[in-house]
Amino acid sequence: MVVKRVEGTLLQIVIEHCEAELGSWLLLEYQHAAKLAKRIVFANVRREEDRRILSRLGTVTATSVTEWKDIADIVILDPQAKRPLTPELCRNRVLIVGGILGDNPPRRRTYQLITKRIPEASTAHLGPYQFSIDGAVFIAMQVCEGRSLSKIKVYPWVRFRGKRGTCEHEVLLPFAYPCVNHHPLLTPGLADLLGVREYQIELPEPVPAYVEGKG
Repeated sequence: MVVKRVEGTLLQIVIEHCEAELGSWLLLEYQHAAKLAKRIVFANVRREEDRRILSRLGTVTATSVTEWKDIADIVILDPQAKRPLTPELCRNRVLIVGGILGDNPPRRRTYQLITKRIPEASTAHLGPYQFSIDGAVFIAMQVCEGRSLSKIKVYPWVRFRGKRGTCEHEVLLPFAYPCVNHHPLLTPGLADLLGVREYQIELPEPVPAYVEGKG
């Protein structure tokens, strides 16, 4: 598959759909990613019903990026990459984001499902932290607009604390979230999905997404 143009502009973000099902959590992240990127492609969407749903958010193809013949201009965002994403690396490139729900600890699924299958493709990381799909898109877009990863602050984790009946309850999201106006950029609708909308949010101090020599 050659890189297509949408409304005359070179694509910047392609999400390679890697999950077997388009579940509620995944769809929320995809919806937010589509709003953040404005122009987005969902690749490797094999199920017709999933393609129908995602066609409301952007361009959809059943073809995997690992099947593309022209990969000269792509950069895979892979936590296992040796170099960080930079504004220079973004120029005239198509950024590939793994459509993968995170695991704790990470299972290197981006490498196994995408990078390993096209080893000649360029790769870059967003720092030592694991991001949600929409969080990764936000960070990547910030870098593409000229910001260094060292200037982008993130929360390494987010914890919700509250009560269910008489019992104390907490939900820990062990993923990094971008710090925007002193708040974590959480996926819209996620708190409702997890049943923690009325909970208090506990946050660590925000840190740079990446510091040279530290990840």
